[in-house]
Amino acid sequence: MRKICCFLLVLCLLFGLSSAVFGASDRSIVTTPTGFTQASDVEYVIVDGTVVNWGARGEDATFLTSYAENYYIDSYHWDTLSQLTGGTGTSDASQSDLYEALQDMMQKNHTKLQGYQDTRPYYQYTDCISNDYSKVSSFYSGKLVNGTWNGTTYNREHIWPKSKCINQSKAEDSADIMMLRPTISSENSSRGNKAYGESSGYFDPGTDTRGDCARMVLYGYVRWGNSGKMWGSAGVMESLEILLKWMEEDPVDTWEMGRNDAVESITGVRNVFVDYPEYAWLLFGQEVPDDYQTPSGSTEEKPCAHENTHTDIAVMPTCVTDGYTGDTQCLDCGCFVVIGEVLPATGEHTLDENRCCIHCDYAETEYTECAHEHVEHRGQKEATCVSEGHTGDVYCADCGELITGGSVIPATGEHTLDDLGHCTGCPYTDEHQSNDISISLYILIGLGAVAVAAIVIIIIKKKKA
Repeated sequence: MRKICCFLLVLCLLFGLSSAVFGASDRSIVTTPTGFTQASDVEYVIVDGTVVNWGARGEDATFLTSYAENYYIDSYHWDTLSQLTGGTGTSDASQSDLYEALQDMMQKNHTKLQGYQDTRPYYQYTDCISNDYSKVSSFYSGKLVNGTWNGTTYNREHIWPKSKCINQSKAEDSADIMMLRPTISSENSSRGNKAYGESSGYFDPGTDTRGDCARMVLYGYVRWGNSGKMWGSAGVMESLEILLKWMEEDPVDTWEMGRNDAVESITGVRNVFVDYPEYAWLLFGQEVPDDYQTPSGSTEEKPCAHENTHTDIAVMPTCVTDGYTGDTQCLDCGCFVVIGEVLPATGEHTLDENRCCIHCDYAETEYTECAHEHVEHRGQKEATCVSEGHTGDVYCADCGELITGGSVIPATGEHTLDDLGHCTGCPYTDEHQSNDISISLYILIGLGAVAVAAIVIIIIKKKKA
């Protein structure tokens, strides 16, 4: 009896040790751990250019793979993106700077869009266990089935239900292999198109895949911009509270990390919420839990404030080469704070005295001197009593070259008077002429007054008569 007790005690200790090392104590779907603790440990198998899922179910992912490290560079680096502002909750997260940056990153890297049927050959690589692509692990139960697609052994579960996709019949969100998981038919039908959640009327996938579902739903929400079908029973996830709860209680395992590598090799895109689940909190203006286990371990480090930066000297474009506004890089962490922009080539040559371009091989060999057959005068100006004039310059109307320069016309010194005796070229007034005009004006006014008085007297006499 004592031996049996000792044996059971040893088993318990071993189980406790393996749980502490591999983080699988609260999971029921657990496969043989890889034991990998850093990117260089990963043993990759690649078939026809497709990376095979190397991970194990239930084994916490404590590092980013080399594929992930090479994916999040420059403006997509954690130190850069984590400084962007998210929303204040579900109402405005999709309008935030962080949302737009994450969406831009995934859209630009998603270089191969597949049709729904095109995904069939790839599940044996994306959803197998530890590089054994002869079998796939059914998403919800973990049951291993024949990996080769035959249409009957397993079908595909739309993590984001097809009826709630934006484009149901195109090679877009409804055919995105990132959100399609091989699942035994009975497990697939038990969910239908219910939203994930814990309340009545929602579908709870179980603690082993809650976090997986939450991270894939977040991917669909950002990558495809389907914010209108995200929340509530008519959407895909019950609430933000449930989503973050599932993210925390079911952290990323190496199976998810291995699948991210596999999908990237097929389509070019990664699920950022697998590599950096911290963004789930930042996107909605929440604090990332202090003790939260993440593959990047970024919660253990304080983001760089980018206080010391350097901007490259801008390169101006030429006739044949593009220019560049220059990048701004943090001198402390090496992160690119601002990525410059390309300045398109101008297409216009800069010629030297020999009419050869100083930037390329172009030479204006067929250039002939203009005969200046058509000319025009420019800048003519008449002289006045006080200001000089100009005869005008002669220009070629064909090439615009100055042929003959005009000459200055001296000021005349003679006033040009108008009817009131004022000079049209300066403030001068001829007082004599002005006075003559005034006297004439007064005489006319006087005569007018006499005429008016005479008319009035005549009218009065007629009335008396």
